[in-house]
Amino acid sequence: MFPIIVEAESILIREGDSGAEMYIIEYGEFEVSVNGQLTNKLLPGAVFGELALLHEIPRTATVKAISKSKVWSAEQTSFSCIRIRDQIYRKAVAKEVIQNFLTSVKTFLSTESIDKLVSLSQNRYIKAGTFVKLDDREMIILLKEALIEDETRRKVFPKDILNKDFHSISDVELHIHQFRGYLEVGLGCSFTYLNFDTVVFSLRMSL
Repeated sequence: MFPIIVEAESILIREGDSGAEMYIIEYGEFEVSVNGQLTNKLLPGAVFGELALLHEIPRTATVKAISKSKVWSAEQTSFSCIRIRDQIYRKAVAKEVIQNFLTSVKTFLSTESIDKLVSLSQNRYIKAGTFVKLDDREMIILLKEALIEDETRRKVFPKDILNKDFHSISDVELHIHQFRGYLEVGLGCSFTYLNFDTVVFSLRMSL
């Protein structure tokens, strides 16, 4: 990691550009905009720019210094250990939610089978403004707080479950699971598909 002094009004990250660094603010203040619209302000201690490294995608927002600021930059090589920790966290969240879900519907699998189920899941990054269509086998586990619109516009939080089509109002990070296919093909056993609407409340109460 190395320090960078950013002058007021300077753009550190530009939406659409490729990126090979993430940043941590030591002092100063930044504004974040998407499609020219101000969406957030970043203060000392904030970390930003990691999405381009995690998901190998272009920058999703523009970040401009409001005042003279100092940030610490971590390049791709330095980022590898952070990425490993992030992957471990994502798998741990998915495993916890799946275990609680299966328990809530009185379906019990060995730890090995659950680990296999998690390994077969897909981690996805959904950009703001995307319509996400799910089929009746899919269950989404949220990894970070986000704003979506399904029946209403609402906030969703890590470990929440989605099983209906929705529009992403903000960027969304998630795990997607196809329970029926994974259990039948991946684990070699049959599984009767469950109506998620009847079990989400009990699952949320158990988290």
